[in-house]
Amino acid sequence: MSSTKSARLAPRLGLRAHLVGLVLAVLLPALAVGGAAAWHAASAYRQAFEARLLDTARALSLAISSEFDTLGTAALALASAPSLRDAADSEIPAMRTWAAEIAQGLGGARVVVKDAAPGHRQLLDTGLSKAALVPSPSVSGHGGWDLIRRVAETGRPAVSDLFTSPGSSSWAVAVAAPVLRAGRVERVVIVAADPARLSALLRMQPLSGAAFASVADGRGRIVARSRDHERFVGTVPPSQSNSGIAEQRGVFRSRTSYGHEGLYARQGVARAPGWTLVVVEPLAAYTASWVHPLLGLFGGGVAALALGVMLAATLAGRVRRPVAALLRRAEDVAAAGRSTTAEPLPRSSVAEFEALRAAVERAEAARREGEAEFRTAFEQAPVAMSQSDPETGRLLRVNAAYCHLLGRQEPELVGRRFLDLVHLEDRETDQAGWWRMVRGEAPDHRTEKRYVRPDGTVRTAIVSVSPVRGPATGRVVRTLAAALDVTERREAEAALAASEAQLRAVFETTPECVKVVALDGTLLRMNRAGLRMVGAEAADMVEGKCVFGLVAPEHRAAWQENHMRVCQGEALAWEFDVIGLQGMRRSMETHAAPLHLPDGGVAQLAVTRDVTARRQAEERQALLMREVDHRAKNALTVVQATLRLTPKEDAQSYARAVEGRVRALARAHTLLAEEQWIGVELWALAEGELAPFLPGAGNANDADMPVAPRAELSGPPVRLRPEAAQAVAMALHELATNATKHGAMSVPGGVVGLSWEADRETGWLRLRWEEIGGPVVPGPPLVRGFGSRVLEGTIRDQLGGRVERRWEPGGLICELDLPLTRVVQ
Repeated sequence: MSSTKSARLAPRLGLRAHLVGLVLAVLLPALAVGGAAAWHAASAYRQAFEARLLDTARALSLAISSEFDTLGTAALALASAPSLRDAADSEIPAMRTWAAEIAQGLGGARVVVKDAAPGHRQLLDTGLSKAALVPSPSVSGHGGWDLIRRVAETGRPAVSDLFTSPGSSSWAVAVAAPVLRAGRVERVVIVAADPARLSALLRMQPLSGAAFASVADGRGRIVARSRDHERFVGTVPPSQSNSGIAEQRGVFRSRTSYGHEGLYARQGVARAPGWTLVVVEPLAAYTASWVHPLLGLFGGGVAALALGVMLAATLAGRVRRPVAALLRRAEDVAAAGRSTTAEPLPRSSVAEFEALRAAVERAEAARREGEAEFRTAFEQAPVAMSQSDPETGRLLRVNAAYCHLLGRQEPELVGRRFLDLVHLEDRETDQAGWWRMVRGEAPDHRTEKRYVRPDGTVRTAIVSVSPVRGPATGRVVRTLAAALDVTERREAEAALAASEAQLRAVFETTPECVKVVALDGTLLRMNRAGLRMVGAEAADMVEGKCVFGLVAPEHRAAWQENHMRVCQGEALAWEFDVIGLQGMRRSMETHAAPLHLPDGGVAQLAVTRDVTARRQAEERQALLMREVDHRAKNALTVVQATLRLTPKEDAQSYARAVEGRVRALARAHTLLAEEQWIGVELWALAEGELAPFLPGAGNANDADMPVAPRAELSGPPVRLRPEAAQAVAMALHELATNATKHGAMSVPGGVVGLSWEADRETGWLRLRWEEIGGPVVPGPPLVRGFGSRVLEGTIRDQLGGRVERRWEPGGLICELDLPLTRVVQ
């Protein structure tokens, strides 16, 4: 009684307080969720605002790019016209009317034609009157000089940055296109427009409030603005002058040209590399777009909380009345020690309390019925079941299925320890798990163990044991076990495992690719040889995925057709190409037959052999035959050209020159033949041409006396294409011949250095020939010799490269630039 009395005297919160707390517990998470939703909504407002700003920037960028497309199309049309390409310089002014009509059709643009040679002499300008004098050649760095230079060097159309027109202070932007003749840029056509034309495009996009749009060129100068264009054109805005901000993309904040903070959306201009377009919205408008909705949602949440607390206090009174009646009834039952019906519980308007009243009355009847149902279910269950004493482990109760599992009658089992019926090898593990459950260290005990019947036969069962606890104390009063006989299943699984192990061993050790492909193309299984064949490190990289993607595109349709034929019952053999996971193409020969799956489906069982080496050998032999024929014809053509172009004033000199050049071609031809005409290393080619002057070469007069090296080579491994090898060999031969006659190799102590590098960033293979210690060179020769023509013909005309020669006092320096895409494999 003392403990009960102290519990009554202990402070407790009333039902009203609990109901208010319940309402708060419900409302506060809801309000928290609402707050999160409000913040999410504000974030959505911000994102929508930024997305709209970005969409506007993209739309304006597309409009600017479209304008450049229009100007570029006109420039290309003029540059491609045969009348302009084939006309002499003196005939071009007569085309003024035609060019002016095109310029007028472009809204008053200006068409200019200039010579691509240095100085860029002007040939036509629709912006000048017919009587106007032709302006002097452009000065480097002024007007559109940089644009003309880029087009002349690259041979591709280009867009200029902002510049001032020659002879005026007006701003202009232009698109230029090359006029090509015989593969060379002869002239440049320029279509120039007033930046105000771009400003008009920006103004066509409706912008809200104080927002504005601006376009900046590659140097960060404003080209056009939707507002105050004349004021800001040619200036550098704050967002471009700050290098950290100028490199940003997307949406960012910065100070505007008007002095206030703004939200910027930046977008590149596709047709003008380096150009950027920004749309700027005042930061105040951006902030207002999400702060106002957030404040409204916050006020609504506070009002909802206050209303909820008021409703909770009102409802608490109605709830307390039936609770008090239930409390009095419980105290009466506790005092009497048994159930009583002297004072029945009043009915409640609260559905839950009414249900509780009826449940109390049904509880006792349900308990009695439950015990009867459990007894029936236990006895008639098809699963073997038993109950055991938690202290001794002796069986208290068993059903018919348990007797059948053990091969014994009920009297033989009840009273015996369950461990006595378990196989000796399983007893220790079973007992340990059972005691952990009884002591409360584990919620239950699950195991697979073997039972021994009286006749010595063994049955295997999966057993699940649960504790049964007393309602008052919570102690384990008995254990309930259910056992499922899996003897036949385990025997079948063991036989299947043995069979699968044998099949797996054959499958995995087969040196050929073996695979199983489902009807829809899914790879179901592939052995290790197959994984190596497609470049997969593990089976899960390809198994479960469609194999159609591994087949080369040109063979995919035929492969799928053959696959369907195999799945329909045919046995086939065919060849196809596979593209492995590393992108390597391999040639395969496959033999396939249908395979019926356990689920009733059908798949393809295939054995595939890699025949890449065989096919490559066949293709290489055919290619080699064609290449030898082609190269032989080329070599004869080069020899004929050499014979025709070599000076013939002195027959003896003529014979030596021809012999040297033919030997250079022969050395390159030999190297290519040794490599099967698939290319040659630059180092080996250079060694062949400079062999007499390299370290280890014998003296020309005494074969047994070594001399100091006259030539030094340095450079990374570079493999030349077959068509480039002979040209480079001829060029090195001409340089070596010149050095022997007139340069560093003509005197004792002279040295020649040949170095090269492959500049992947610029796309050039750069070779440097430097002569040191030769005769003093007063300057370039007065007459352009045959060697110079050979260098230019092979390097520039044949390979599309560049030749630069400097006659320094110490000797000749020759730099050869060759395009990597044309000379290097």
